[in-house]
Amino acid sequence: MVICRIRTEELTSNPALLGHEEKHCSQYAYCLGLPFLPLYFLAAGWSQLRTGNPASANFFERQAGLAAGGYIDIRTPKPAPQGAGGIEV
Repeated sequence: MVICRIRTEELTSNPALLGHEEKHCSQYAYCLGLPFLPLYFLAAGWSQLRTGNPASANFFERQAGLAAGGYIDIRTPKPAPQGAGGIEV
């Protein structure tokens, strides 16, 4: 079973998205079934808190491929150190 926001016909006609969802099926198996669901939603909540988006920092979505799932990476990059390696002279 695959839970997604589009119809079956749309899913099966999009090989990248189908591969993305297949990776979620493998993740479900690695988590021994139902524990995947709360783990996924915890990861989505963590991502929402960190980035304002439930997918960008979600381990499961990143591992399955953000772009293939129709998501964009909106994580904020870490600021670069100032001066020579962050040391001011």
